[in-house]
Amino acid sequence: MRQLIDAVTALGPWLRDEWWPSEQTDTTKITAALEPFLPPDRGVSTALNALRPGWNLETREHYPEMPFLYGEGDQSIKSVRPDAVHVDEHSRLTLVEIEGGGAETNYRGMKDIVESLLLPEVDYLALVVPFRAHHTKPYDTYNNLVTSLYAQRVIQGHLEGLLVMGY
Repeated sequence: MRQLIDAVTALGPWLRDEWWPSEQTDTTKITAALEPFLPPDRGVSTALNALRPGWNLETREHYPEMPFLYGEGDQSIKSVRPDAVHVDEHSRLTLVEIEGGGAETNYRGMKDIVESLLLPEVDYLALVVPFRAHHTKPYDTYNNLVTSLYAQRVIQGHLEGLLVMGY
Protein backbone atom coordinates (compact mmCIF):
# COMPACT_ATOMS: atom_id res chain seq x y z
CA MET A 1 0.00 0.00 0.00
CA ARG A 2 2.91 2.34 0.71
CA GLN A 3 3.96 2.21 -2.94
CA LEU A 4 0.42 3.13 -4.03
CA ILE A 5 0.18 5.99 -1.52
CA ASP A 6 3.51 7.37 -2.72
CA ALA A 7 2.43 7.01 -6.37
CA VAL A 8 -0.86 8.89 -5.90
CA THR A 9 0.98 11.56 -3.91
CA ALA A 10 3.51 11.94 -6.73
CA LEU A 11 0.64 12.45 -9.19
CA GLY A 12 -0.72 15.36 -7.12
CA PRO A 13 0.77 18.17 -9.25
CA TRP A 14 -0.34 16.47 -12.51
CA LEU A 15 -3.85 15.95 -11.15
CA ARG A 16 -4.06 19.56 -9.94
CA ASP A 17 -2.47 21.24 -12.98
CA GLU A 18 -3.58 19.05 -15.89
CA TRP A 19 -6.24 16.48 -15.07
CA TRP A 20 -8.72 18.60 -13.06
CA PRO A 21 -8.52 21.80 -15.17
CA SER A 22 -9.29 19.83 -18.34
CA GLU A 23 -12.48 18.53 -16.68
CA GLN A 24 -11.45 14.94 -17.25
CA THR A 25 -13.88 12.17 -16.48
CA ASP A 26 -11.89 9.19 -17.73
CA THR A 27 -10.15 7.73 -14.68
CA THR A 28 -8.20 5.26 -16.85
CA LYS A 29 -5.92 8.23 -17.55
CA ILE A 30 -5.10 8.29 -13.84
CA THR A 31 -4.40 4.55 -13.92
CA ALA A 32 -2.13 5.04 -16.94
CA ALA A 33 -0.31 7.88 -15.16
CA LEU A 34 0.40 5.49 -12.25
CA GLU A 35 2.23 3.00 -14.51
CA PRO A 36 5.78 4.35 -13.97
CA PHE A 37 5.26 4.36 -10.19
CA LEU A 38 3.79 0.84 -9.94
CA PRO A 39 6.07 -1.36 -12.04
CA PRO A 40 5.21 -4.99 -12.73
CA ASP A 41 7.35 -7.82 -11.43
CA ARG A 42 8.74 -9.97 -14.19
CA GLY A 43 7.62 -13.15 -12.44
CA VAL A 44 5.45 -15.81 -13.96
CA SER A 45 1.68 -15.35 -13.91
CA THR A 46 -0.02 -17.10 -11.03
CA ALA A 47 -2.88 -19.50 -11.60
CA LEU A 48 -5.08 -16.89 -9.96
CA ASN A 49 -6.70 -14.85 -12.74
CA ALA A 50 -3.48 -14.82 -14.83
CA LEU A 51 -2.07 -12.09 -12.59
CA ARG A 52 1.68 -11.60 -12.20
CA PRO A 53 3.33 -11.08 -8.83
CA GLY A 54 3.58 -7.38 -8.03
CA TRP A 55 1.51 -4.67 -9.71
CA ASN A 56 -0.97 -5.37 -12.51
CA LEU A 57 -2.66 -2.30 -14.04
CA GLU A 58 -5.64 -2.49 -16.38
CA THR A 59 -3.97 -0.04 -18.76
CA ARG A 60 -0.82 -2.17 -19.06
CA GLU A 61 -1.63 -5.81 -18.28
CA HIS A 62 -4.73 -7.34 -19.79
CA TYR A 63 -5.97 -9.67 -17.08
CA PRO A 64 -9.41 -11.30 -17.08
CA GLU A 65 -12.31 -10.20 -14.93
CA MET A 66 -12.67 -11.67 -11.45
CA PRO A 67 -16.00 -13.37 -10.76
CA PHE A 68 -17.61 -12.43 -7.45
CA LEU A 69 -21.24 -13.52 -7.82
CA TYR A 70 -22.45 -16.95 -8.85
CA GLY A 71 -25.79 -18.37 -9.88
CA GLU A 72 -27.16 -21.86 -10.18
CA GLY A 73 -24.64 -24.51 -11.07
CA ASP A 74 -21.82 -22.27 -9.75
CA GLN A 75 -21.97 -20.23 -12.96
CA SER A 76 -20.39 -16.78 -12.75
CA ILE A 77 -23.02 -14.09 -13.28
CA LYS A 78 -21.09 -10.96 -12.19
CA SER A 79 -17.41 -10.12 -12.32
CA VAL A 80 -15.09 -7.16 -11.92
CA ARG A 81 -11.84 -5.95 -13.49
CA PRO A 82 -10.20 -3.64 -10.95
CA ASP A 83 -8.13 -0.67 -12.09
CA ALA A 84 -5.07 -2.25 -10.49
CA VAL A 85 -4.25 -5.41 -8.57
CA HIS A 86 -1.20 -6.15 -6.46
CA VAL A 87 -0.29 -9.81 -5.91
CA ASP A 88 1.92 -10.39 -2.88
CA GLU A 89 4.38 -13.24 -2.28
CA HIS A 90 1.54 -15.38 -0.84
CA SER A 91 -0.72 -14.78 -3.89
CA ARG A 92 -3.00 -12.56 -1.81
CA LEU A 93 -4.56 -9.58 -3.57
CA THR A 94 -4.85 -5.86 -3.04
CA LEU A 95 -7.43 -4.25 -5.33
CA VAL A 96 -7.25 -0.61 -6.38
CA GLU A 97 -10.36 1.14 -7.67
CA ILE A 98 -10.06 4.71 -8.94
CA GLU A 99 -13.39 6.49 -9.17
CA GLY A 100 -14.34 9.85 -10.60
CA GLY A 101 -17.47 11.94 -10.23
CA GLY A 102 -19.70 8.86 -10.03
CA ALA A 103 -18.04 7.69 -6.81
CA GLU A 104 -20.85 9.22 -4.78
CA THR A 105 -23.60 10.19 -7.21
CA ASN A 106 -23.70 6.70 -8.80
CA TYR A 107 -22.50 4.81 -5.71
CA ARG A 108 -19.48 3.45 -7.63
CA GLY A 109 -17.36 3.36 -4.48
CA MET A 110 -20.01 1.41 -2.60
CA LYS A 111 -20.14 -1.09 -5.46
CA ASP A 112 -16.34 -1.47 -5.26
CA ILE A 113 -16.51 -2.16 -1.52
CA VAL A 114 -19.22 -4.82 -1.87
CA GLU A 115 -17.38 -6.54 -4.73
CA SER A 116 -14.18 -6.66 -2.66
CA LEU A 117 -16.04 -8.16 0.28
CA LEU A 118 -17.31 -10.95 -2.01
CA LEU A 119 -13.88 -11.90 -3.42
CA PRO A 120 -12.33 -14.38 -0.96
CA GLU A 121 -8.75 -14.02 -2.21
CA VAL A 122 -8.74 -10.24 -1.64
CA ASP A 123 -7.07 -8.91 1.51
CA TYR A 124 -7.06 -5.16 0.86
CA LEU A 125 -9.02 -2.57 -1.11
CA ALA A 126 -7.69 0.90 -1.88
CA LEU A 127 -10.53 3.16 -2.99
CA VAL A 128 -9.24 6.33 -4.68
CA VAL A 129 -11.92 9.03 -4.96
CA PRO A 130 -12.08 12.79 -5.62
CA PHE A 131 -12.19 15.21 -2.72
CA ARG A 132 -15.00 17.04 -4.59
CA ALA A 133 -17.08 16.20 -7.65
CA HIS A 134 -20.51 17.27 -8.92
CA HIS A 135 -21.26 19.35 -5.80
CA THR A 136 -20.54 16.32 -3.57
CA LYS A 137 -17.62 15.30 -1.36
CA PRO A 138 -16.92 11.63 -2.17
CA TYR A 139 -13.76 11.48 -0.03
CA ASP A 140 -15.65 12.60 3.09
CA THR A 141 -18.57 10.28 2.33
CA TYR A 142 -16.40 7.20 1.87
CA ASN A 143 -14.23 7.95 4.90
CA ASN A 144 -17.40 8.10 6.99
CA LEU A 145 -18.81 4.94 5.37
CA VAL A 146 -15.61 2.98 5.98
CA THR A 147 -15.49 4.18 9.59
CA SER A 148 -19.06 2.94 10.06
CA LEU A 149 -18.28 -0.40 8.40
CA TYR A 150 -15.32 -0.88 10.76
CA ALA A 151 -17.43 0.12 13.77
CA GLN A 152 -20.04 -2.49 12.79
CA ARG A 153 -17.22 -5.04 12.24
CA VAL A 154 -18.24 -5.63 8.61
CA ILE A 155 -14.76 -5.19 7.13
CA GLN A 156 -12.85 -7.28 9.67
CA GLY A 157 -14.61 -10.53 8.72
CA HIS A 158 -13.67 -10.22 5.05
CA LEU A 159 -10.70 -7.90 4.46
CA GLU A 160 -7.45 -7.14 6.23
CA GLY A 161 -7.92 -3.46 5.41
CA LEU A 162 -9.73 -0.84 3.37
CA LEU A 163 -8.00 2.44 2.51
CA VAL A 164 -9.75 5.54 1.17
CA MET A 165 -7.48 7.98 -0.66
CA GLY A 166 -8.47 11.38 -2.05
CA TYR A 167 -7.30 13.28 -5.09
